[in-house]
Amino acid sequence: MFRPGYNPKNNCVAYSEYYIIDAYNRYKSLDILNCPEDAKYFIKEKKSCIYDCKQDNEYKYLYNGNCLKS
Repeated sequence: MFRPGYNPKNNCVAYSEYYIIDAYNRYKSLDILNCPEDAKYFIKEKKSCIYDCKQDNEYKYLYNGNCLKS
């Protein structure tokens, strides 16, 4: 699949239902949905974890540990 998130070079990654984008903009797949401490905020609609909601293009607002749209 194409790498989710900011991907100007259209890089491909192995498919994973759950994943994180870390503070260094690296993609990491997860076997189960359990957000690690370095990417502890969850985006339910994308089934992903992120270290800062403001880094996502759509889900920029933090509420109760989840990133939400406005």
